[in-house]
Amino acid sequence: MAKINGDNELLQFLQRLTFQNIEHIYRDSLRDSIRPIYGETKEQLRKHFSSNSGERFLDWNREFRWSTHWNGEAYEGSMFINPQGALKWFELGTDKRYRKNGGYTGKIKGKYVFNNIIDQKVDTILNNAANLVMKNLEEEINK
Repeated sequence: MAKINGDNELLQFLQRLTFQNIEHIYRDSLRDSIRPIYGETKEQLRKHFSSNSGERFLDWNREFRWSTHWNGEAYEGSMFINPQGALKWFELGTDKRYRKNGGYTGKIKGKYVFNNIIDQKVDTILNNAANLVMKNLEEEINK
């Protein structure tokens, strides 16, 4: 197991890292920190928005997603509700809706479950990402 002793060795190691190494470390750490939170959030959403009859009325793999992507300056991780899916109506609610013939269809009150869950998990995601960056950097040092 390789170790870095002193500032000079650390600087030499950091100078040897390529952009691809740094990108790989950062992206993998971000992805690995989001993945468990995504699973927990998906389960909580399923419990909250389940059908009374037990039928599956939302395709969860299409309704709720996560990704990591380059925004031009850095990698970002995100979890989001598919804007073409039905879950957005239950999450954000709708205005009064009418048919073309004028019949009233109803209004859905927004529940904001997704936003509340994400707000609770943000600190966990950031802490996990920071810890994973350090772990992946140590693995890169030890290669």
